[in-house]
Amino acid sequence: MLITDIHNRNLDSRTKEELRLFLNQACNHSIEFTTFDFLTLNTHLITSAIVAGTTYIVILLQFR
Repeated sequence: MLITDIHNRNLDSRTKEELRLFLNQACNHSIEFTTFDFLTLNTHLITSAIVAGTTYIVILLQFR
């Protein structure tokens, strides 16, 4: 069951409201993981790592 498809399901109003609240929280809060407050792994860090890796591969391919 998709959370966004709650209007087409035969659910009671309390369950629909809980799913709406969960979906609202999931969309409005960023996901972060910390390792003993040493490193915060969030979407910005993951995106930066992917960009750095892609740039590194492109530079390596140019020297080939």
